[in-house]
Amino acid sequence: MVKGKDLDEALKISNKTVAKALGGLPPIKMHCSNLAADGLAKAIEDYQKKSKKSQDSKDSSKDKDKDKIDIAAK
Repeated sequence: MVKGKDLDEALKISNKTVAKALGGLPPIKMHCSNLAADGLAKAIEDYQKKSKKSQDSKDSSKDKDKDKIDIAAK
């Protein structure tokens, strides 16, 4: 269901989408589609947070390296 989609498309997957993809679920099992959709959204949000932190860390270390190169070049 999610394979091949970008993150924005994957975030649009709802519990109804999951239930429909499974061919429908009995009312007593509808909570399973809620868990799947919620879990997917939380996993993507976690990935985006960690990815942003990692990128911020890389950017700040690049800036430090740039400063070192500029100082050494003078």
